[in-house]
Amino acid sequence: TSWNATDGGIGAEITFLFNPSVQITEMIIQNVEDQCRFLRNARMRGVEVLVNDLTQTTVKELEDSRDQQRIEIHSLRTSSLTIRITSGYVGQTCEGKEPFLEMAAQDVYFYGRPTPGE
Repeated sequence: TSWNATDGGIGAEITFLFNPSVQITEMIIQNVEDQCRFLRNARMRGVEVLVNDLTQTTVKELEDSRDQQRIEIHSLRTSSLTIRITSGYVGQTCEGKEPFLEMAAQDVYFYGRPTPGE
């Protein structure tokens, strides 16, 4: 399965909760790997990452690629992280099949360590 958002996904938010809190060093977003599903779905382009223990958001423009894409995060004591979709790549026709209206992503990975003392 994959994550899907209706109406092209612009403005959608994905929130992850961590208990106990963690230090996150990077996040990886993986678009749908299957070539035709990748093309037919809308895909994340502009993302804003909001972390509850940081005062500034991280803004990133993702490539229109099936490769894993890294976003550096420098948190210390994160219990909540939200990805807000600010723009996207539109779906395309593939093998004669019409594009989907939804935005999709396959996986989101986090790398880091437990917060000391938690």
